[in-house]
Amino acid sequence: MKKIISTLFISSLVAGSASASVILNNSFESSFDDWTVVDTSANLSRNATDLGGATYNGDATAGGGSALGTNRAFANLNGAGQSSSLTAFVYVDGTLDNTGTKETIAAGQYAFTMAIGNKDGGNSYDDNGDIELTLGYLTTADDISSFTSFESLSMTAAAVKTAITENTWADITVIGTVRDTDVAIIGSQLAVQFTTTRTTVGVNNNNQTSFDYARVASVPEPSTYALLAGLFGLGHVMVRRRRS
Repeated sequence: MKKIISTLFISSLVAGSASASVILNNSFESSFDDWTVVDTSANLSRNATDLGGATYNGDATAGGGSALGTNRAFANLNGAGQSSSLTAFVYVDGTLDNTGTKETIAAGQYAFTMAIGNKDGGNSYDDNGDIELTLGYLTTADDISSFTSFESLSMTAAAVKTAITENTWADITVIGTVRDTDVAIIGSQLAVQFTTTRTTVGVNNNNQTSFDYARVASVPEPSTYALLAGLFGLGHVMVRRRRS
């Protein structure tokens, strides 16, 4: 299978300290809003006006879903007689405390979510276009070619398609854990990768995977939930005892 690396881009957004998200507001509303494009090709578009005549109009959230705003990015996987894929690499530039340094990985859990959907006016998702979401890190600082995965989630096109109805979007999420013993990962720059791949020739621009609203968030460990539940239960017992 031939792979075409279509886009490399880096996030320059500094996340707000009030949110658990590492990456925010990546809705591609204005020239890949909050992303700095490093390398691109015609296989990726922010607003589809230059690819095979396909155009997006109206509200991307029509019919529900989690896409943001009126624009979204999409991968055009049409081609003559060859397999192809689109891979988008992103990594965080900025930290929760606004220091302006690259976001580095600490021990804990991370969730990478991408909204996958259809273009307005019809179903554009290809039955033969599989997707993969990957959490990873850079083994060499600032070198996106050193991207290394520590967790990924693959879904067939059929599975994705069942989660998407006309003009709606489906959130696809992969969750990965970095342990205290993962010394090769801790301190590295956080990176994520979205890939969509097809194995058949596209016809009439039907091989287009739309995506929007990319998020990477820290996820509380199960032990944290247990602690919170325990504290809540303790407080409940104390209240009941006081009332008795």
